[in-house]
Amino acid sequence: VAIADKGLRAKCAVESGVNLVLELPFPFSMSSAEYFARSSVHILDSLGCIDYISFGSESGSVDELIKIAKIMLSDEFDSLLKKLSSNNETKKLGHAALCELAFKALVNTDEFAFSFTPNNILAIEYIKAIITSKSSIKVHTVKRTSNNFSDENIVPGRIQSATAIRNSIEQKDISALEFIPNITKNFILQAINSGDFPCDSERLSPAIITSLRLNSSAASEEIHDTAGGLYNRLRDISFKTNTLNSLICTAESKNFTKARIRRTLFYSLLGVTSSQFKEPAAYTQLLAMDSNGRA
Repeated sequence: VAIADKGLRAKCAVESGVNLVLELPFPFSMSSAEYFARSSVHILDSLGCIDYISFGSESGSVDELIKIAKIMLSDEFDSLLKKLSSNNETKKLGHAALCELAFKALVNTDEFAFSFTPNNILAIEYIKAIITSKSSIKVHTVKRTSNNFSDENIVPGRIQSATAIRNSIEQKDISALEFIPNITKNFILQAINSGDFPCDSERLSPAIITSLRLNSSAASEEIHDTAGGLYNRLRDISFKTNTLNSLICTAESKNFTKARIRRTLFYSLLGVTSSQFKEPAAYTQLLAMDSNGRA
């Protein structure tokens, strides 16, 4: 669950200079990088008026990202990835780790000193989606600097990660708001005063844990992203904990990342099936706009 609802986030964006905010609808907005990027590109391409898509990356090089995306779309890469996925020694690794293994086996790592970090992975998926859909949209990337995606603590004198800012706010330390634009800060302070911020997934702990305890593994067969025994693992742990955070931390392993666990928990609660991901998002929704966006 995002720390602020989509209406507040869209309002902050427009007041900070964005012309038009459109929604990537659920469940795609909460899916893995592949489905997130595929549906985003599908929506943008369907609008018929988008020239560029811009995204952050640790790489900062469009040429490098395009080369890697093309390698990952090759038959050789696909074949090797399937082989690694069925190998007893490697199949328990997460998808990102398997992709990195396959990639390093196919290329000269001296030529590609590339890391499969969160923003790089999403950047590659955007490019893959543009290539496979034969879209004319061009790509632009902004290099991530000064912090890592997963940095959890505020470090004075640096650009802060969103994770660190959220963590501070959730711990009632609103001094972290000094690291975001003033317009956004003012809207968030208003939302804090009205009790609408921060939104907190922990409030859903009773619903999610009860759902797991009541539903057997047989009921999970169609739930998206539960392969590899993840649902059974989550259900077993649900009988030993009462909070969402402890459930996620206990279930985390080499092959099950926290991000995937979170997704699976919400897919399970809301009944999201794999069949829903076979087609891209069927619609978008206008969330906010200024006069230019309206035109």
